[in-house]
Amino acid sequence: MPVILDLTFLYKVKNMNRKLIVLVALLVVTAFGQPKAWSINPVAVTALVPAQDNVVSNLISENEKLIPGRRQYIGVHLTMAPGWHIYYRDPGDIGVATRVQLTLPPGYSAAEAVWLKPTTFRDEEGGFVTHGYEGETVIAIPISVPVSAVPGSQITVEADVSWLACSTSCEPGQAKLSLTLMVAHSQAPPIPSASARHFANFPALKQGQESSGNGSIFDKDFKLAPGQSDANVWLVYLQFLGLAFVGGLILNFMPCVLPVVSLKILSFVKEAGESRSRVLKLGLAYAAGTISTCLALALAVIALQVAGISVGWGFQFQHPLFLLAMATLLSVMSLGLFGVFMVNVQAGEKLSSLSTRRGYTGSFFTGVIATILSTPCTAPFLGAAIGFAFAQPWWGILAVFAAIGAGLSSPYLLLSFNPRWQKLIPKPGAWMEYFKQAMGFVLLLSAVWLLSVLGSMVGSDGLVGGLVFIVATSFGAWLIGNFANFLAGTKQKVCIWTLAAAISLVTFYCFARPIIFETKMPNAEAVQQANANGIEWQPFSEALVNQSLADGKVVFLDFTAQWCQTCQLNEHTTLSSQAVVEAFKSEQVVALRGDWTRSNPQITKILQKFGRSGVPLYVVLSPKRPEQPLVLPEILTQSILLDAIAQAGI
Repeated sequence: MPVILDLTFLYKVKNMNRKLIVLVALLVVTAFGQPKAWSINPVAVTALVPAQDNVVSNLISENEKLIPGRRQYIGVHLTMAPGWHIYYRDPGDIGVATRVQLTLPPGYSAAEAVWLKPTTFRDEEGGFVTHGYEGETVIAIPISVPVSAVPGSQITVEADVSWLACSTSCEPGQAKLSLTLMVAHSQAPPIPSASARHFANFPALKQGQESSGNGSIFDKDFKLAPGQSDANVWLVYLQFLGLAFVGGLILNFMPCVLPVVSLKILSFVKEAGESRSRVLKLGLAYAAGTISTCLALALAVIALQVAGISVGWGFQFQHPLFLLAMATLLSVMSLGLFGVFMVNVQAGEKLSSLSTRRGYTGSFFTGVIATILSTPCTAPFLGAAIGFAFAQPWWGILAVFAAIGAGLSSPYLLLSFNPRWQKLIPKPGAWMEYFKQAMGFVLLLSAVWLLSVLGSMVGSDGLVGGLVFIVATSFGAWLIGNFANFLAGTKQKVCIWTLAAAISLVTFYCFARPIIFETKMPNAEAVQQANANGIEWQPFSEALVNQSLADGKVVFLDFTAQWCQTCQLNEHTTLSSQAVVEAFKSEQVVALRGDWTRSNPQITKILQKFGRSGVPLYVVLSPKRPEQPLVLPEILTQSILLDAIAQAGI
């Protein structure tokens, strides 16, 4: 007797709720149901209903034989019964992506799969929009045959394929496929197989761009800028050091750094009446904090490069643990500004000595925090300078990063060297306490932004675990500030510090650790959210770039990250403007978005290909001149983007 769950009530609730419940039903069936054991539709979910063979799958090859040292395509050919469809790698509102996992012999390797352009299915009654295939489709996977492959030998390729087929109901399916191929001589010409016609639907393959093994546009040398001669190499270094200094200076006006800048201004107000030598020393301490932190980042980059790992500007924001640590630090700092806790000191010589030490230490670490918070922002001139640095020897990386730190600290050094300029700052008074508390709210806003990025990486459960850890750590800071101050005895201090540390560590272990390290690929989600702006974004894929250029389409590449505030500014202004949306539609521009929120070696490699070390990166590729890409500036304007699109179409 079939078990039936009636979901007709879905159409009586709001659209978003219907989507959520149907998605849960699909996930339950996919997770717990065996293939051909469930049947689902938007109105009823039926369990234990025998399923029909609505999808037939086969493993096919582009050529009859494999040729050593060459690239060849293996394809999963899927044929759907009339009225049935399966889902694209980005299924849309509901559905489950079709998945293919190849198993190859040792020495063979597979690259990224190539998908045909999907069909968009719209459910007017339910409000769902999905992407998939009906009739038949092929998922083509390029494999590289090793030069050492022995002619005359046979190899077996295996593929695990899973899908969700839908009509008026949905049925999950899976298949384990295999294909045996013979290895030909390395000089033998490729002989198309009986299934070669199925690969003719891929324009890039049809024009022979991929079968040569050098078909990807990213394998070619781009003509980005005229080369520099050895005679003016030092002039080039000075030029990029100047760009780094100016970029660091501009970072002071970016939203990432403004909260800490406000605190530094407040400290100048407090220092206005002190001796000139002390003010100068405090300014130098701040500069030491910014420059030393930039040098520490440079050393981290050098160490990772030596280890063979490619990184870019702001790479530390790709790690959830770092985001949680920074959000916790800013939250605790804001509580201090609110006066929730304070550190009391003894009077006399100890007070004088301690306040002096805290002044220099405080200035130093203000510079440290300002530098760390500046990394998710990219200022004008900064992208080119850092991109140049990442391609230089170790001393070049250190020089450019030191110049960035010098530029970031330069305004405060000028104020320290010219005390008369501080007369422009208001005199100390009761307003300072209110200003300090107001800055606490600014720091909390920065913590909220960091937590929003954290949530996009680890989901709502990870975000809740992080919030519990922040509250516990803040409570520990309150305990230390009020019960382990300088009036307390040594035993009491040890007990309070131990208790605070235990609360923080136990909370982290129980709530944050189990989920904070879970990997969540944000690319498809970011693209789906971005489609609401009007531009039809697709996830970045080298194969899709090659295929679109072969189709004669202009391609726009947007490499972004959710922690990149410059990226978010461009997305909510220029890329959301009606003029840009209409231009993309009228010119049939293929818009591809690569999400660098989490570390992605493929995107890192492409950033370096274009001479950049971080996001944002905007590139326009012309089908007529694919080797001459137009790299757009970090701060994107409507006129710059429209001009580039028009130029690429000529």
